[in-house]
Amino acid sequence: MTTRQIPETIEDIYSFETSEGFIPDVTDKILPQIEDWQNRPLDEVYPILFIDAIHYSVRDNGVTRKLAAYVILGINTEGKKEVIAAFKVTSILVMIILFDQASFYSM
Repeated sequence: MTTRQIPETIEDIYSFETSEGFIPDVTDKILPQIEDWQNRPLDEVYPILFIDAIHYSVRDNGVTRKLAAYVILGINTEGKKEVIAAFKVTSILVMIILFDQASFYSM
């Protein structure tokens, strides 16, 4: 979605109008928090991991593709839940590569 399409969608779904600069303003404010989250140190061990995905279809230039958005939730040694990763996967090959890299780095 473009920054012009997002306000239209918000209005369609919630009947709430937003200004043209609303989406870029929100994005600019949360990007530093997202970058901090992405660069945070992880625990060495997560005894329990949950991996979940939502599968959805996306139409792009008349072609429908199936995608998946994954979330990996870990429970640390203190019993606290943490979202370890969130990402989209465009093919099973990408998923295999991601998990292969993760197992390589955990050695």
